Amino acid sequence: MYLCWYYPVGFVRNTTSDDQAIRGFLIFVFLWVYLLFTSTFAHFAISWIDLPETAVVLTSLFWMLCILFCGVGVPMTDLPNSWSFMHCVSSATYLVGGIMSSAVANSKVTCANREILRMAPTGNLTCNEFLAAYIEAAGSFVLNPTAQSMCEYFPLATTNEFLDRFQISYHTRWRDFGLIWAYTPVNIVAGLGLY
Repeated sequence: MYLCWYYPVGFVRNTTSDDQAIRGFLIFVFLWVYLLFTSTFAHFAISWIDLPETAVVLTSLFWMLCILFCGVGVPMTDLPNSWSFMHCVSSATYLVGGIMSSAVANSKVTCANREILRMAPTGNLTCNEFLAAYIEAAGSFVLNPTAQSMCEYFPLATTNEFLDRFQISYHTRWRDFGLIWAYTPVNIVAGLGLY
């Protein structure tokens, strides 16, 4: 699974020579723990539900709820306050956060020509002066800061800006690994307890 996913997708290009080995290893162990988690989660469901069809449906529902509240499909800021606790208890929060931060963090974003936003500055302002307040609030950069006729702006400068939108940080990757690992024995204990 790791070899068919990590290298062909190109995540290795987001690494440097200093962190290439540890990032690749971390993605590998995240995928390994994911497989352990899903198998123990399935055993947990099977242990207390009599009918296999019902177990499959409920397990799928529980996993979809985990993915729904992990903060990627629906950012945590958009969740109603009464459901925000689900972001913290969802195992997918730590799985997705750890994998995404390990795979894409700390890289510069190269924009395609079709992704560049173009606009004309008002008055006799340079593009940097015209967009200064917006850049301070939204981030990123102007491609031609001294131009006065047509400004070229790209909304992302680094992959960290993208990850920040989902409250994912490279600095919490090992914490995320520990937390997703903790869900596995919880599934085993719960499965044995409900058997």
